[in-house]
Amino acid sequence: MKPSRATILFVATIVVLLFLSFSFFYKKPLNIQGAESSKANLTEITIGNSKLYVEKALNETEWSRGLSNRTELNTDGGMLFVFPTSEIKTFWMKDTFIPLDIIWVANKKVVGIDRMFPELNTPLSQLKRFISPSPVDMAIETNLGWTAKHGIKINDKISY
Repeated sequence: MKPSRATILFVATIVVLLFLSFSFFYKKPLNIQGAESSKANLTEITIGNSKLYVEKALNETEWSRGLSNRTELNTDGGMLFVFPTSEIKTFWMKDTFIPLDIIWVANKKVVGIDRMFPELNTPLSQLKRFISPSPVDMAIETNLGWTAKHGIKINDKISY
């Protein structure tokens, strides 16, 4: 027995609707750039015994933008700020929606860790400043709590 044209049309409509519903509600994980999750554009670094996949910020424009205006960050994602000279650095949470840990790094060793919280609608002059505890040549921003979860501590080594 051959299915009727109406049955075929009904089944085809259901299949198309299911496909569209799945496409609409299913979201692939986003990396910190907001594109499909891919480690190809990221640099793998190791802090202590833990791996982190970071986007590099290598110039003043990228340092200033940082992770601002991002709404999510992969679990083991972050941003590595690489500075040409070692000096005291200051960060803030201007237009940053994600609570973050900042790991201060000098000579590939952790020299400090701070917890940073969003300060939305706070006037620029009143934003909290996070100052490195000593001169640093790198800083790493990652999800709040990542350092505690992975047992990151002062003097842990960093490699990439």
